[in-house]
Amino acid sequence: MHRGTLFIIGLLFSCLFTPFLNQPGFQKTPFPAKVEAQTEIPCEVWRPTFVSDPMASPQVGGGYGAVWTGTELIAWGGNPEAPSGSRYNPVSHTWKAMSQVNAPETRQEFSAVWTGTEMIVWGGRFRSIGTRKLNTGGRYNPVSDTWTPTSTVNAPEPRQDHSAVWTGTEMIVWGGIVNGFPTGGKYNPTTDTWTPINETGAPPLRDSHFSMWTGKEMLIWGTQEQLSMTGGRYDPASNTWKPISFTNAPTMRTGASVTWTGTEMIVWGGYDRVNQKYLNTGSRYDPGTDRWLPMTLENALPPGSYYFAVWMGTGLLVVGPQSPNVAMYLPTADQWVSISYDPALSYYHGGIPIWTGKEVLFGTWNMVHYNPQTDRWKVVRVTNEAPGAMLWHTAVWSGAEMIVWGHLNGKRYDPVANRWKLMSEVDAPSQRWRHTAIWTGTEMIVWGGVLTQQAGNTGARYNPATDTWTPMSRKGAPLPRFFHSAVWTGHKMIVWGGVFFPNYPSGFEAIFRNDGGIYDPQTDTWEPLGATPLLEERSEHLAVWTGTEMIIFGGNNYSKHLLPNGARYNPETHTWLPLPTENAPDDQMTGVWTGKELILVGSHRIFVPPDRQISVFTGRRYNPEEDVWHSINVEGIPERVSGYVSAVWTGTEMVVGTDVAYNPVTDRWRSLSPINFERGVAAFPSIWTGSEVIIWGGGHPLEPDLRVRTGGRYRPCPD
Repeated sequence: MHRGTLFIIGLLFSCLFTPFLNQPGFQKTPFPAKVEAQTEIPCEVWRPTFVSDPMASPQVGGGYGAVWTGTELIAWGGNPEAPSGSRYNPVSHTWKAMSQVNAPETRQEFSAVWTGTEMIVWGGRFRSIGTRKLNTGGRYNPVSDTWTPTSTVNAPEPRQDHSAVWTGTEMIVWGGIVNGFPTGGKYNPTTDTWTPINETGAPPLRDSHFSMWTGKEMLIWGTQEQLSMTGGRYDPASNTWKPISFTNAPTMRTGASVTWTGTEMIVWGGYDRVNQKYLNTGSRYDPGTDRWLPMTLENALPPGSYYFAVWMGTGLLVVGPQSPNVAMYLPTADQWVSISYDPALSYYHGGIPIWTGKEVLFGTWNMVHYNPQTDRWKVVRVTNEAPGAMLWHTAVWSGAEMIVWGHLNGKRYDPVANRWKLMSEVDAPSQRWRHTAIWTGTEMIVWGGVLTQQAGNTGARYNPATDTWTPMSRKGAPLPRFFHSAVWTGHKMIVWGGVFFPNYPSGFEAIFRNDGGIYDPQTDTWEPLGATPLLEERSEHLAVWTGTEMIIFGGNNYSKHLLPNGARYNPETHTWLPLPTENAPDDQMTGVWTGKELILVGSHRIFVPPDRQISVFTGRRYNPEEDVWHSINVEGIPERVSGYVSAVWTGTEMVVGTDVAYNPVTDRWRSLSPINFERGVAAFPSIWTGSEVIIWGGGHPLEPDLRVRTGGRYRPCPD
């Protein structure tokens, strides 16, 4: 399977941009004394970087569940490895760890309800080795900080992506993805017993749907998969179902926001897969009359993705990821009302929105508060915490700190103190990944990448000395792209290559680039770098700066898969020279520039009968003065090493991933010490401080489409 398919299904992990950040120009350390201060660190041992204080920070993962108790927000689950959860006090802005004694096993895509005294979590899937659906659960009492398991006797079949509501006396579970014939059930926490619910007259079974409690009935509506925009009403007192009228109901859509106002169900926004367009339409459903009422489009937010909505007592708050996509809908007047916008929302639109009765809360490590009475936003950031779990992010070494940027935030890591620092977000670039970042000697320049769902051509410069961002000019900037390359020449940044999906997410037609631009941070100006006839359009290639030239090698354009060729670009003469093709590597490669030569290593898989696959490794060295490729020894490389992991040059060795190091003088590989902490398997950057290799984030080893929130430090022993 080539990487075009891997990208589309979300399993591509390429860290080839990481070596771009480790050129000699980036290694100039204006604060050598701080690096030398690390003399007492043990060598030849991987040590974890500081992540967080579990007693004072949110301990949840993606796909967590959340409830409001009346005084606290409880967030639990989502961590692929172990049960975890925390409680947030919006008055003191503090997090407190939850006991995990007798807690349910860790899970995702489960349900969570608040009974008035306890949080009940149930079902979901356990993601460790494969995926296992669950019909277990637990009740958490925040007063006693204790868990009580829920009975499995007569419980519904194991499932995920189901729904659950609290009636005042019982929890009703319905729908979801199940292994057998799916049914629902009612759970009574007082007696710890389950009762099956009648399925006669129920709507067609589905998952990822919406449910809410009206005070008398459970409403079921829609599905995230757009298989059906039908629904049903379940009365637990009579154990009967009634259909929801389809007259004037919303059109079929996925990703809609569905909320309950106390008297009506509001369906708004989403994506129309049939016509491949986003929607800004909606309807209100009144169960008392079984009627749908249209919502006005006047002053409505524009069509878009990743909206969430939460009912605030008198109005519906709708928040999107792109400025200024925030508004409030008043159903009594059928009117959209503008509200204030905070730029921080572009970073913190994720999370489960919770209405406390006074304000809206959403987020975890960065908790957003919105008060509709004052129309004010506030972002509470957890200090001294590592960044969130990351993938396809970047890192640079400033001489004193590792600066990590990507996804929803950035942080600075001080290896001497083993602590993280906040970064200013004023004028910071919008959230992104698959971008590039380079270090100039005084600033980090972030450019391009995927912004929300599409590639961009924006960027900014970050100065850690002043903790300030300076937006970059877009005049003359290269066209939008991601999986491109960037190198620093000592005075200017050269951007080249990359890919762009003009019709994503409705289509995956790719436009590849073989052009770029040259950016001067002193004048904040771009000059074009036209397409070169020597190289085909490509992305995910390797780029290094030699001191006088940029070398481009490898990559892919999906149609030809791997591109085993390259070229050298001289910015002084604006000339390109081809690299030799004889003995050139033909695998996806990772590598480094040593100061004299380019070293590459990669692998591909071959089938060995009857049912085994093994990795075949390729290694090459290229010296521009000789203009010749030389093979290198590949014995002793473990299976985990591939072109999808990062590599960094220490001055004497190339460290690849977290497993091995290559010495070009002896032409030998050596294994590094085993890692005693969870670490990413790919898509994590590596930096060299002058004495240590530091890594952060990456793909989860058991579920590569997930991210890890861990890092490590490795110090080679001096010769």
